[in-house]
Amino acid sequence: MKTWIPLLLASAVLFPQTQRQSGRPAGSGGSVTVSSRYGYPVYGDYGGATSGTGDRLRGQADLIRAQGDAISQVRVSTAQAARESEEARARNIENRKLATEAYFEMRRINQEAQLAEAELRRRRLASSQARVATKAPRPSPVQVDPLTGKVHWPKALSDDMFAESRQKLDKMFEDRAAADGFIGAEGSKQIQQSVEAARDLLKENIKQFSSQDYVTSSKFLDSLELESRFAGR
Repeated sequence: MKTWIPLLLASAVLFPQTQRQSGRPAGSGGSVTVSSRYGYPVYGDYGGATSGTGDRLRGQADLIRAQGDAISQVRVSTAQAARESEEARARNIENRKLATEAYFEMRRINQEAQLAEAELRRRRLASSQARVATKAPRPSPVQVDPLTGKVHWPKALSDDMFAESRQKLDKMFEDRAAADGFIGAEGSKQIQQSVEAARDLLKENIKQFSSQDYVTSSKFLDSLELESRFAGR
């Protein structure tokens, strides 16, 4: 019994010193403190052991955020490209619409012009046919001298406004008389054109003449035109 007492005392002295010298349990990654009362180690924080794992987690989080930003940017770019494409398509449709409208508008104007021209020709033909249908008498020898071709103009057609038409017709009928009544198709056409010009002028100035003078002059021109048809044969 006396033999064990010195050994126990020696162990109590040596064990606390050994623990204080080591400072931490073997294989530990954190700090270690030693209880001052019992001599057993007390383990502290483990920051040293967990710092590598934290760095990896932060790196993964940064990577995920970067990927999310990239995806968002792609979505924004795709949406912008889609909008631009839609705007371009809308402009193209509008341009085609305007071109189509312009084409049909030009065609409408052209058709209206053609119809107006056709209507004018129809009216002229109808007017000519109506005059022929009335069978206006040929001018009497008093109105147009068959030997000299001299034309005796009615009062209204003796006005100065008809001077040019009168001069042309006077010469044509004088030439006709000199040629024994034959002036050919070209001469007949010239007489008809001069008569038509005088008739248009008479219509334009209808208010300047009495009803009787207008009717007399109109019939006289019709007879000259009829005579030109005979002259052309």
